[in-house]
Amino acid sequence: MSKKNDEVKDDFKAKGLKEANDVLDIMRLEEKERYGYNRYLDSLHLKASEAFSLEKLAEFEVREDEKTLIAKNMLKAGLENRIIAETTGLSIEKIEALKNLRTP
Repeated sequence: MSKKNDEVKDDFKAKGLKEANDVLDIMRLEEKERYGYNRYLDSLHLKASEAFSLEKLAEFEVREDEKTLIAKNMLKAGLENRIIAETTGLSIEKIEALKNLRTP
């Protein structure tokens, strides 16, 4: 790579030059350093994916808890299991289990 093309001067202001300079910085790394940097990026992506998955799982659990609470209230109101299932999306088996929990 010639000297002319391997750096972006700080006084250049064109859009995207900072990102281009960042890429050049990575390209200038020795192979071993670049490998380590890429492994680091991989670990960041993995952590982000895990965090996203945990967030989605938590959202799902909250929705399930809300459905369960609604179903319990509908059971207290004396509604049929079929109606509760259609309204909440819970299975008849889950509603039966909730009904059995309520019964002393």
